[in-house]
Amino acid sequence: MPPIDTEAMTMATTLLLLLALTAMVWLYSVNRPQPVKVRRNLRPDEVRAAQLNRRLDRR
Repeated sequence: MPPIDTEAMTMATTLLLLLALTAMVWLYSVNRPQPVKVRRNLRPDEVRAAQLNRRLDRR
């Protein structure tokens, strides 16, 4: 059996870990919930518009 190239194995493992970390960070940033803005004293038509916007955002 040929000797195992430990340097190549180390590099491959490091690259794999970096790729996994990058994927996790990217997925977290994509799926991060957006902060909800709380506003008071809305007129009824503004309340309706906010509800419609929220419904459209959920799609």
